[in-house]
Amino acid sequence: MFDTLKFEKSDELTMVLTRRFDAPRDLVFAAYTTPALMRRWLIGPPGWTMQACEFKPVAGFRYRLTWRNDADQGQQFGLGGTVLEIDPPQRMVTTELFDGQGPEAESVQTIELTEDGGITLLVQTNRYPTAALCDASYGYHKDGGMDGTFDLLENLLEQLKSEPQPNQSAIRT
Repeated sequence: MFDTLKFEKSDELTMVLTRRFDAPRDLVFAAYTTPALMRRWLIGPPGWTMQACEFKPVAGFRYRLTWRNDADQGQQFGLGGTVLEIDPPQRMVTTELFDGQGPEAESVQTIELTEDGGITLLVQTNRYPTAALCDASYGYHKDGGMDGTFDLLENLLEQLKSEPQPNQSAIRT
């Protein structure tokens, strides 16, 4: 493993996740914004699969992601939001709302990528509308909830570095 996920609460409403990847920023950004690539790493805990990945890196686009666990009686969950800002390959701001939550639970997620010598630093800032939602998310991360997901991203980036890279329009599905 190249790096580990670090996270902290910067205030009662904000959680910041950081992780370095041994990959160029363009590749990390593509993994975050290309449905065909998102389906390869953003799959959730073991046993889960991504069922729908409707995403376009365009300001104003309303995205939707859903997952299913067939091993656990077909349990499902999903989330959606809006792309608020996109500045490839360094920044993306989206809203995020899980199914079953009211609009008052919508959070704002900012992804910032900086590259130095082929190493990309990911800083993901999640801003929640309430301290209770921030605490719940913090507890999930503290229990290792995103570690495996970011390990899958790291593995995907390693694979992509060794594959010939098609142009971006060819991998967007």
